[in-house]
Amino acid sequence: MINAVLLRYDELGIKSRGARMIFERKYVFALRDALRRKGVKGRIKNFGGRFIIYSSSPDEVLQACKFVPAVASLSPAFSFSFASLDELLMQATRFGLPLVANKKFRVRVKSRTGKHEFSSDDVAKELGAKLYKASAGVDLHTPEVTIFVEVRQSECFVYASQERGLGGLPPGSGEKLLLLYSGGIDSPVAAIELLKRGFLIDFLFVQTAGDAQREEVARGYNYLVDTFCFNYKPKLFIVDASVVAEEITSAVPSRFRQIAFKRFLYELSAILITQHAYVALATGEVLSQKSSQTGASLAFIQKKFPVPVFRPLLTQNKQDIIALARWAGTFTYSEHVQEHCSLSEGPVATSPKEKDEEHIPSFRARAKKLILESLTFAGLYEETLSFTSLADLAIIDLRTDAKVLKFGASFEVRSFPEILDELDDFDKKKSYLIICKGGYKSFTVERALQKRGISAKAVSEVEFDRLKK
Repeated sequence: MINAVLLRYDELGIKSRGARMIFERKYVFALRDALRRKGVKGRIKNFGGRFIIYSSSPDEVLQACKFVPAVASLSPAFSFSFASLDELLMQATRFGLPLVANKKFRVRVKSRTGKHEFSSDDVAKELGAKLYKASAGVDLHTPEVTIFVEVRQSECFVYASQERGLGGLPPGSGEKLLLLYSGGIDSPVAAIELLKRGFLIDFLFVQTAGDAQREEVARGYNYLVDTFCFNYKPKLFIVDASVVAEEITSAVPSRFRQIAFKRFLYELSAILITQHAYVALATGEVLSQKSSQTGASLAFIQKKFPVPVFRPLLTQNKQDIIALARWAGTFTYSEHVQEHCSLSEGPVATSPKEKDEEHIPSFRARAKKLILESLTFAGLYEETLSFTSLADLAIIDLRTDAKVLKFGASFEVRSFPEILDELDDFDKKKSYLIICKGGYKSFTVERALQKRGISAKAVSEVEFDRLKK
């Protein structure tokens, strides 16, 4: 019966009419990008600021669009046309009866636009009366079920749930930023906070611990880009700075090494910012979370940096950051990323002074050389898979609409999260390829199998399509 998804924005509603029209176009472009990316068919319609996506796959629309910046909330709904109040009530009753059965309920008419011979109160009272007999009674304050009704001209939308979206402003309504990206818990959340302000973010990852570190970080980057970045193709700059880390370890006193390395990251960023005309550097720094993130340290590190630094997480509590990472799905990737930037061996300077500059060498010349040697990816990172042939793999597909594949040593469709209770069924002599739509579920299974000593690789639907070519 559900055949549409209602989308709500928040901040766009307070913009001037001219600005709102521009932002709404970017909003629609992003929604289309999200649907196209996930292979979901849907028709978008604007009812004066209330956007509706009509689709025969509303659940897939919900998953595709919930993380599009500017979408504040979403509701899967039953949409129908009507010619009279009786017809509206008949259809709405058909939708609501199974939901209110033996439960306390209420009816709320959220909005009504257009000219009708009935009022919003008429709809609420008469629909409530028709649903009452099947229910456990009416509760206007703490109901078990709320039936929402929106009437727009000759069309009605009835729904009973609302899912949180990202909110904010649509992609492309802000400028270009460069984000220092470590892949840990903070930097992906910082990216999300900036993306929902409309910024277009490119990413700089500074590698210090070999290719395995890069592959680990890139998995989370791919999820972030595929899930949250719309209306543009982000760039990922990868700079191998292991030599600089070694130089800092040998040339800088231990207590100043963290500051020296952070200063180097800023110098590296300054070059890219000049080359690509970014308006600012962005980081996931949180005030006083680390020794190099005290107020004094941040001021000391930044004082020679010529470009503004945006720190969207600066005053947030760590538990709030983790909660957002879990909701957004980035935490599963970030919790497995090892931190390799601690160069100090003892106490570190938390309140550096002007005289301490003599201990902090400039690595600008080295930074310029490393930029020339850096790797750049447009869009998704092309992961290097250890498997040589799909034909040698046991393929596990977690997608509910999966079709039997003609390649692979074996193929199974399994359900998530039930598969996590079936890990004893896996053969340690086999190599497994785990597939799901976004890569999030398959990555969780991969980790669980690897902890048992089983060879497994997780891929998203997009990554798997590339492997088949």
